[in-house]
Amino acid sequence: MIEALGIRQIVDRYPLNRESTARFVQKLRRWKAQLNQRYGHLSFFIQFGIVGFTGTIVNVAVLSFFQWLGVSLSIAVGAGIYVSMTTNFILNRWITFSYAKAKNLWRQYLGFVLASSLGALINYGAAMYLIVSFPFMEKWPQLAAVGGVLAGMFFNFLANRFWVFREHSK
Repeated sequence: MIEALGIRQIVDRYPLNRESTARFVQKLRRWKAQLNQRYGHLSFFIQFGIVGFTGTIVNVAVLSFFQWLGVSLSIAVGAGIYVSMTTNFILNRWITFSYAKAKNLWRQYLGFVLASSLGALINYGAAMYLIVSFPFMEKWPQLAAVGGVLAGMFFNFLANRFWVFREHSK
């Protein structure tokens, strides 16, 4: 079966070991640096969005796990938010804004949580504004929610790129 799928040839050609993994990570880093240099803020925004998407998955998974454990819904929702916010911070610090890893971790984390909290308020405000301003959105609040998410995401990106993980001129 493995032979028929051609998996053996792939495994033999691309062995998974410490050396090959290190080469792969090095290639990814070079590719990321080239994209950042070529596309600037757009590259960072796309990376930020990808990390945010993974945070959504983490949030839902943690919420579901806590519900499965029988924890109250309010605690499960809070745990999902906390864990996803923390994993988003780690991934953004490690990947999206990797140039800022040498800065104070706790100061950045506090700034990230503050920016995310303000972003959540902007998300809420934008969604409610859309619902009040466009009567059809009362029937389709999901559209207003998407508008709020986009407004919050845009704010969060700007706050994190230029405040939390800012680059200092040399």
